[in-house]
Amino acid sequence: MTATSPDQGTNQRRTCTHCGAPFLPRSGEAFCCHGCEAVYHHIHEAGLVEYYQRKSGLTEPLLETPFEPHSWTSVFERARNAEKNARGEVSATFPIQGISCPACAWLLNKIAMKQPGLVSAETAPPYHTVELRWESATVDFRQLANELQSFGLILDEAPQSPTKPALLPVILGGAFAVNAVILKIASRYLASESVAYTGLMNWMSILLALLAVYCLGHSASRWQRYRKRAKS
Repeated sequence: MTATSPDQGTNQRRTCTHCGAPFLPRSGEAFCCHGCEAVYHHIHEAGLVEYYQRKSGLTEPLLETPFEPHSWTSVFERARNAEKNARGEVSATFPIQGISCPACAWLLNKIAMKQPGLVSAETAPPYHTVELRWESATVDFRQLANELQSFGLILDEAPQSPTKPALLPVILGGAFAVNAVILKIASRYLASESVAYTGLMNWMSILLALLAVYCLGHSASRWQRYRKRAKS
């Protein structure tokens, strides 16, 4: 359930209880997104509320970060390479997303050090990587990565920038729509001269209209996914 505040029902802007970003609540929400709400509750359930005392300034809204599916393939590969022909204590540097300040680094350390077998988890500005040290063959990296993700921290490289969808479907959709309108208008002018031509033009107009709807709808869906990925 989304937490609410005393100003429920107003349209006044407020700041997200977790990340501090300004937003306009629809019905008194205390969080700008479900991701921030989920992580806020995880932090409290884990007894790590000191994070908010250490935190200063804004952090990025989490959106769907805690819920997105990951295979963690690169995490396993880095861990295997570090443990190859190694005994005892090993270490490796992993890319990390979601750390933007010392408070986030503190949170990462607290979460990671609860993982059995892990010796240390160190990161430093600009907080793009974390050095993990652990006893060989003792750490469940899937469990570690999933646990970090539930707090909005991703033990993986940032995804590449999404490719913009092609404009061809938009152009085709527009062309189909314009021709459908032209045929429909022409069929009305020819209605008194030839019933056969009028019927054919009406059917062609309907077909072009359907093609226009398909092309423009498909393009709109692809652009929506692109904008969502670009913001994540």
